[in-house]
Amino acid sequence: MSTKDKIQDERLYNMVMGIKPQDLVGFEFDFYGAHSNCFKIDSFILECIEDPIDGYRSAMECLRFNSLGAVGGFFAKPLCRVKVEEDIEDFLFRLVDTQTGHTWLEFGTGDPSGYYPYFVFTYYASNGQPPKS
Repeated sequence: MSTKDKIQDERLYNMVMGIKPQDLVGFEFDFYGAHSNCFKIDSFILECIEDPIDGYRSAMECLRFNSLGAVGGFFAKPLCRVKVEEDIEDFLFRLVDTQTGHTWLEFGTGDPSGYYPYFVFTYYASNGQPPKS
């Protein structure tokens, strides 16, 4: 199978099997890190896609599998076990360490009902915490 065929198969799979971040909430996964707009949980590389036609405003368009483009940049062994949590007020999702409570990653759309919503993909190293709201 050529690379072009693999890419077309992946796009079709993403269209048919779209990933809703809400479907991940409450589940636990091994976390292997974040790279660019991608993160790896268990054996899956997921990519947060920013809405490309949003103009001055920005939002997360979707979450999709990315098996071809972002194969590097992840740890060989999991950093930790995380649980996916949702911020009800914003369209934000967090990967939270099940042992320490540390937030490793936030992704989604900040201030979704405001005039200027914004795309969020923020990785927090283990020695730092996200700012308190």
